[in-house]
Amino acid sequence: MQHRDHFAYMLDANFVEAKDIPKMDLNGKADPFCIVKLGEIERGRTRIIKKTRSPVWNETIRIPILESQKNYNLQIGVWDWDKVSGNDFIGTVTVDLATLHDLKEHDEWLAITLKEKSHEKTRGSLHLRLQLRQKADVEREFWSGVFQHFDSDGSGALGMLELSGLLEGIGASMNDDDLARLFKSADENNDGDISYAELLHLATDEHSREDPLKKQLLPTEDILWSICSQAHDGRKVGEIVLQSHGSDMSKSQVLRVSESKPSKELKIMVHNRETGKLEEEKIPNYIRVAMRMMYSTGGGLYVVEGNKIKSILSSLTHKQGKKYNDPESVKEIEHFINYHQLNREEMLNKPSTFNNFNEFFYRKLKPSARPIAAKDDPKVAVSPADCRLHVFVDLKAATELWIKGKNFSLSSFLKDEELAARYEGGSLVIARLAPQDYHRFHFPVGGVVSQPTLIDGTYYTVNPVAVNQSVDVYSENKRVVSTIETREFGTVCYVAIGATMVGSINLTASPGTTVHKGDEFGYFAFGGSTCILLFEKDRIVFDEDLLVNSQKPLETLVKVGTSLGRATRG
Repeated sequence: MQHRDHFAYMLDANFVEAKDIPKMDLNGKADPFCIVKLGEIERGRTRIIKKTRSPVWNETIRIPILESQKNYNLQIGVWDWDKVSGNDFIGTVTVDLATLHDLKEHDEWLAITLKEKSHEKTRGSLHLRLQLRQKADVEREFWSGVFQHFDSDGSGALGMLELSGLLEGIGASMNDDDLARLFKSADENNDGDISYAELLHLATDEHSREDPLKKQLLPTEDILWSICSQAHDGRKVGEIVLQSHGSDMSKSQVLRVSESKPSKELKIMVHNRETGKLEEEKIPNYIRVAMRMMYSTGGGLYVVEGNKIKSILSSLTHKQGKKYNDPESVKEIEHFINYHQLNREEMLNKPSTFNNFNEFFYRKLKPSARPIAAKDDPKVAVSPADCRLHVFVDLKAATELWIKGKNFSLSSFLKDEELAARYEGGSLVIARLAPQDYHRFHFPVGGVVSQPTLIDGTYYTVNPVAVNQSVDVYSENKRVVSTIETREFGTVCYVAIGATMVGSINLTASPGTTVHKGDEFGYFAFGGSTCILLFEKDRIVFDEDLLVNSQKPLETLVKVGTSLGRATRG
């Protein structure tokens, strides 16, 4: 029989400051930082404070303590950072956890000591504030953080849509009938909303553990404590929930996408043009959450066109944008690179040089990383982005095979009847950028670029499941419309479209200037997004392999500068 080592409490160790650190450098100062170990396992470290013997951190490290560890010693090593010769050890602070059992808070200056043969030498002192939080406190923080994150309109209560998003976020999505039953069970006062108190009662009530439906809502003990140990404050819990459930797709159930209704999870296959292989696309968890909140799986519980979902997606987008502009978000860069196996060699700047995740997200590449096909031949059009590509000889083919928005039309898309009329019977390119793609977009042809027109809108995901539903994703989303006057292709219309978690579309090319094929046009901030190109009737013949895949319909994974097709005149 396997016995479980349960969690005893969460230890918040606040490293306030230190004083009287010895001189460790030639300048008479030190560059101190602390490493915390429980047993032999490192549980965290503070940042380095440069050129001081009196560092001030005011930094908290959270450590889950198991029942078997309640009498362990917490070992805090104080070190001097040295880039050249390696870090130098200053001394140790030891905290006997057994002395903390009956204390909720502990605030003390502790000696930093270094053993030297038969005696210990004091090398300064460390100011620590320790706080113990029991399981009930941790559960309250977890559910408070989750509640705040998914209370997207800040109303102080969760509606059906928001509960659905919450369930998807924690990996507990369910069909509409079960969702309705869970909602009714949680809404104890029958006011049509779930308050934080009602959610907490549902999640922590012992009877919930006996109900198979409610049990889906409950995180395992390991997940609960792990997430709360990573959160600097309760408000970060919801973000970490999304990140942790989306970071390892192999742990998720992967179901096929139905055209009539999306499944609990998504699976998107793309044809890699370089390798000729079929590949599965990794889908971030926030996209799955947005999808679950956008579409009912039956029963008509909510509609995607409603103002409520638009408000929620707008809120989620702005939250995500704020998160990735925070300097702390640099910590996510290495994980993102490794998870998506990005090529570091083609990046213009090293990942360590960026000030936040968003700067890394719209990073530049070395000029040699994306060669332009037939650069000196203006009759060859190229891909505008690293993307998942579709090409269609006319709009009718696009709406039959891919764009299923019930009211989609060129006039609703461009918001310009005269411009739309120019492309009746014309050809269409859809270039979808997934979050892992290089997010700068470029000119597919050379010519003179027009003054752009901004069309305001919402932030529906441009994920294929959304495009293949009845919602008019392209006509509803925020977008920028430009044209390129060319000799070979006539007037080419270029539309940059924002999407879920993309807060801004940034153009870097100046209106009225002459641009060359492959020149940069702009970039998207964090998230997936799309570029759509419109060619006038009979002005381009697309490459055969792109046409074949699009007829299936199957997206083709291509890079900036690869061939799209040739002009028919010019």
